[in-house]
Amino acid sequence: HFMAQAFAETGAEFKLIENIAGYGEKALLTYMGYYQKNPAEAKHDAAIKDKKLKEKTICNKAYMDVNRAKNRALGNVKEGDGYKFIGRGMKQLTGRYNYTQFNKIYKKAWPDEELDFVENPELVEQPKYAARTALVYWLANKLYDKADAGATHTVVDGITKGVNAGATPDMLKQRRSFFDTAKAIFKDTEVKK
Repeated sequence: HFMAQAFAETGAEFKLIENIAGYGEKALLTYMGYYQKNPAEAKHDAAIKDKKLKEKTICNKAYMDVNRAKNRALGNVKEGDGYKFIGRGMKQLTGRYNYTQFNKIYKKAWPDEELDFVENPELVEQPKYAARTALVYWLANKLYDKADAGATHTVVDGITKGVNAGATPDMLKQRRSFFDTAKAIFKDTEVKK
């Protein structure tokens, strides 16, 4: 379950930062609530040629709390937070609130490392910290309990909702497929007695 979710979040290229620049108009309208409410802006913003400007524009609209439902708030309240706290890591840690929570837990779990992920969120793009964000998220949200419920697509769907509350039916289908692949890989690599 863990590996299937990580694969779904990072993609086949194992990108440890969200690929916002790759979003076209259709993706913005499908996956970003802001653009569902402001469809005219989706076409314009998807067409921005400069990659960094496109990412900043999209993130600073879609991820700012002022533009999100209260139950989907990310703690992005300061100007530029949407882009600063773009999804990173194996589970795409997103938002000032989540980076802050990870920072607190990290200091307790690894007290010998003096790092500040809120001030330096790009650290989460490094494999070591990308993996640790995913592990902390998995443990903090007790996703292992859901995973222990079995190797079924129903369980995959429950875990997916825990990782990405806004998962669409297509995303659920994709994650089920990734789970089936991961299950087959791990089955093939089991130590035979």
